[in-house]
Amino acid sequence: MKISPSLFAGFIAFSVALAIAGGLTIIDSPRTSRLKRLDVKRLRDLQGLSAAINTFKSKTHGLPETLDQVTREQSAVAINLRDDAQQPYEYRVKDDASYELCARFDANDGGGYAYGLPGGGKHPAGRYCFGVTAAR
Repeated sequence: MKISPSLFAGFIAFSVALAIAGGLTIIDSPRTSRLKRLDVKRLRDLQGLSAAINTFKSKTHGLPETLDQVTREQSAVAINLRDDAQQPYEYRVKDDASYELCARFDANDGGGYAYGLPGGGKHPAGRYCFGVTAAR
């Protein structure tokens, strides 16, 4: 059976259009990609704060009352207390060994993994708090 050239060309054009449409549904828009990148930075900032809090606790044997206390103790380390939108990160002591770190996220999950944060840093969009147990 012989296939006509016009039928073959139509099949190829349809296949290419289908591949392009499929690719566009898989990748994020530039805006969504930017929001996810900002969320990944927020996770890194919270991860850094958590590490600084653990260092503070190992030196003083207690959790800091405020994040400002951590930044005074860790003056050689760059610690971000605000995200790129200038929204402050929140810190709240729960008991002698645990605390919460909160931020406002733009997208679900953020696309990153944050070692030291519960659930690997997975989060919904909006304000979300990670309950963290300080290192001993």
